[in-house]
Amino acid sequence: MNETGIEETAVVKAQAASTITNVVLREAEALEISSDADFQGAAVTLREIKSRWRDLEDERKRILKPLDDSRARIMELFRLPQDYLTRAERVLKDKIGAWTEAQERRRREAEAQAAEIARKEAERLQKKADRALAAGHIEQAAALEGAADNVVAAEVPPPPKAYGTYTRETWSAVVEDELALIQAVAAGTVPAVAIQVNMAYLNQRARADKDELRIPGVRAVKETSISASTGIRDQRALPRR
Repeated sequence: MNETGIEETAVVKAQAASTITNVVLREAEALEISSDADFQGAAVTLREIKSRWRDLEDERKRILKPLDDSRARIMELFRLPQDYLTRAERVLKDKIGAWTEAQERRRREAEAQAAEIARKEAERLQKKADRALAAGHIEQAAALEGAADNVVAAEVPPPPKAYGTYTRETWSAVVEDELALIQAVAAGTVPAVAIQVNMAYLNQRARADKDELRIPGVRAVKETSISASTGIRDQRALPRR
């Protein structure tokens, strides 16, 4: 083992693999397929690359297994106490949220009550001003009207906040009538970004219909990919365990 905790043999293998695979990469980049023989040779090399990659992956997993096992054991040690704390946090957040919402509801009710009291007071003063004006007391009527205009609702203090906690509002949308939304997009009153295209459905139709796909605004596109099985290894093969 070195200072990183990795076997020296594994380090040597990885370093040798880096050298060999770098050569493979340069050869792949330099390769030009201009004949059937080149084509067949490239296919052989592709299978060899798959074999090399598989062996490297096996070696990587072998080295990582004890580390993964240790990590799993450590995670299990802390899983239960962290789960308790997560659940306790959720319970308290729900209770604090319910209390905060109740206090906010009371504040809104108090504000509405204060506004109603202020409205009634302004209405009372205005009625007095009207009577004073009808009686010919112009100055008194003007003073009463000014007082009525300046009536303000009593200020309602906000609910107290708990130190170290923060309240954040999060809004989200719920589609209640999908057809109405689609019609609004078609009419241009709502941007098209409001509707998410169902690519899973469209791709399924493209795979089934291929060139015969007939959906307005959609075109079937064909992509060709190459896969290879693992092949016989040559003299450059990486050392096996």
